[in-house]
Amino acid sequence: MSTVNPARVKYRQIELAGQRVGLLTAGPPEAVPMLLLHGFSGDALTWQFNVGALARHHRVTAIDLPGHGLTEATEQIGYWRGMVDWVAEIVAALELPPAHLAGHSLGARILLGGLEEEKLAGLSLSLISCAGISPSYDYEFLDRLSRIETMADAVACVLRLLGDAPDQPERLAKGLFQKLTTPAAKAALRAYLASNFAEGRLLPAAPVRWDALACPLQIIWGADDGIVQLPPPDWLPAGIAVHLLDRVGHLPHMTAADRVNALLVAHAGAT
Repeated sequence: MSTVNPARVKYRQIELAGQRVGLLTAGPPEAVPMLLLHGFSGDALTWQFNVGALARHHRVTAIDLPGHGLTEATEQIGYWRGMVDWVAEIVAALELPPAHLAGHSLGARILLGGLEEEKLAGLSLSLISCAGISPSYDYEFLDRLSRIETMADAVACVLRLLGDAPDQPERLAKGLFQKLTTPAAKAALRAYLASNFAEGRLLPAAPVRWDALACPLQIIWGADDGIVQLPPPDWLPAGIAVHLLDRVGHLPHMTAADRVNALLVAHAGAT
């Protein structure tokens, strides 16, 4: 895996559009930008195994969503389309030019929504285990993730996220436990679930407007993802590249980082 070189990466909280926002940046300022957006309960550091490889080719920017990481909770923690508006506002405040876009789970759906609604400009789009586009998802797991109380809870969630048991689940679980057991984090996650689900069912949303995408698209998914499963072919646009990674769960960019990094770099390079 390509790990983060602390000398090349800056992860900090800055003031943007009147809000305190967590931001990770790496790579040459003059390079073509790549914007990364994490998933539900994550933060910019979930890209720690990707930033080093991507920053050799791009100016990488990873943003913490509202109520996640170093970003304070705002009303946009609610319905996911509100997060689309929030991300568009932050990207504008950063004066970020059109970038290659890569998102995981919730972050992927937000970037997809931003392109659908023409609120973001993308040179390419990579959807990793994208939430909200599949008929199969595990709400009970999301609910459990938002209610972690003990290290045993955290270990169980890590094993579920990663598919195959990692060598050191306790190490990964420790980070999850520290992040998600604060009152602020719990409140943010519960607010998101309450705004996007009713009785465990995802609230209805308009079908994806795949034809509105004006940039090349690829989809990356773990074959053993038990949280959100790959949509059936007729739910996806014809002719796009779909990369299904064997023995990988819901976090391909962490557990299969080298393969995902190569796919992201190649997809961006092809455009």
